[in-house]
Amino acid sequence: MAMEFLAQQVQTQHLNQAFSSKKQMMMRGLSMLKISDRVLYTGAHPDDENNKLLTFLAQDQVVDTAYLSVTRGEGGQNFIGREKGLDLGVLRVQESLAAREIEGTKQFFTRAKDFGFAKSVDETLARWDENGVLADMVWTIRYFRPTVIVTRFSPNVPDSHGHHQASAILMAKAFDLAADPTAYSEQLAELAPWQAQQLLWNVYQESGVKDIGGEVTPLPAYISLDIPIRHGSFDLHYGEIAAESRNRHRSQAMGSLAQHHPSIEYFEVLKSASINSEAVNTIFTHCSVQDSYANVFNRLVNSLIAKCESDKAALTLELASILFWMKIVPEDNIIHEKRAEVERLLLDFAGVSLEVQAPNALWVPGTEVNMILHAHIPVESNLQLTAVNVPFIRGARQIDLPSSPSKMIHLNGQLLDTILPSFPTWLNANGDAHNYTPESSADVV
Repeated sequence: MAMEFLAQQVQTQHLNQAFSSKKQMMMRGLSMLKISDRVLYTGAHPDDENNKLLTFLAQDQVVDTAYLSVTRGEGGQNFIGREKGLDLGVLRVQESLAAREIEGTKQFFTRAKDFGFAKSVDETLARWDENGVLADMVWTIRYFRPTVIVTRFSPNVPDSHGHHQASAILMAKAFDLAADPTAYSEQLAELAPWQAQQLLWNVYQESGVKDIGGEVTPLPAYISLDIPIRHGSFDLHYGEIAAESRNRHRSQAMGSLAQHHPSIEYFEVLKSASINSEAVNTIFTHCSVQDSYANVFNRLVNSLIAKCESDKAALTLELASILFWMKIVPEDNIIHEKRAEVERLLLDFAGVSLEVQAPNALWVPGTEVNMILHAHIPVESNLQLTAVNVPFIRGARQIDLPSSPSKMIHLNGQLLDTILPSFPTWLNANGDAHNYTPESSADVV
């Protein structure tokens, strides 16, 4: 009897935890929807990023965060295989993308190649296509539109590796050029000039700047940011997430243990439109969202968060209403970047799951191919899957599907002859030993 009662208690506890976790996931998903500040972190190589800071910004501050690595690390070491040069670059790109997925951040690159150790900035800039790399940095800033740009290295403090300081020097130039409509004007057909509010250097202990932390810094203006152990509301341990992200750089043997203590990050202000001396524990000077549509969107999302105690059906209906409202907003507005997230949350809230399986990993244009779609659409969602169409497979279309909640749909047809092989655009522009040669920055970043 006692054992049965204990088992019931444990089962009830697990159910309560599951329901609490689902509610937290819903609130978390809604919180991440809001349009807020953005941070672009920059370094020279795929493993130069500050994983704990990126995790904290993305998960605690809930800001869109990205890492721009000037190179893909083609000249690095390889502790897990024989790939070198371009092949190692491909491997390290995948490691970087895996790290970003864990943190909840984004990834960008430039056309510069990691040609191995460089003794100086001059040697680095003599080999890199400086104008091309600047174009890629400017393109990234105009595309991502960060509020704050943070450099891993200082443009003013010498570094033993020329790539490091060169990455910061170039970003300091790109910070100004991105706002200049006469600079790289060919980009303005798709992008608009963008002025970030601040350029900061994330000071680190190995930089040689020893008196950081309330005493002396090379420049008098600095900001500090306290990073706690865990998130106050959600079950997020920043040190553990950062370590898991860091461990993705396996080819460089970058494994690290999780930090189980609070930490402080310091930032020197390199360039700033204004410094808010009253701001506490933040790298932002003020709220950057000035767009009227974005403000309305955020208010709608806040209303959903406040109603998170409501049943899923009501939340799903309101989320669908937001998606419908987005259709009347001009296409070039910032809120359309959130459309895919709204659609994904809408399916999650409705309990819809879709999975496609292909028996073959490789397909050849012009040949017969097949795939299977597994779909589950709960009856209470009031949704129906009426048709499936795969535009790049001739004949792969199903209509008049059964109304059952769970479906297994076979899709067969001929892969179009016009389908090009899957291949990274930056590898198509191999260039020389020091740079890729893309037709435009969009092909390489």
